Amino acid sequence: MPIPFDLQTFLIAAAVVAAAYVIFGISAFGAAMFTVPVLSHFLPLDFVLPIVIGASLLARASMTARATPSRVLAVPDAPRTSADSAAAR
Repeated sequence: MPIPFDLQTFLIAAAVVAAAYVIFGISAFGAAMFTVPVLSHFLPLDFVLPIVIGASLLARASMTARATPSRVLAVPDAPRTSADSAAAR
């Protein structure tokens, strides 16, 4: 199956997606808001939307997997003082 676009369009799309996911990595949202409008100028919308949705789902799953408590090092609680114990009651 031939690629439906030329090399220049592919390079522009790769740069747009890279920039969008840098924004996503910093702010945790906004990749699709940046990617879809820009890529729809170069590629058909029915091609762009499934690709962006799939990439967004994978990126969100990756960020969620990294943020789960099972992957965070367990730090023991500091010893409680009598003032902390009284405030907790």
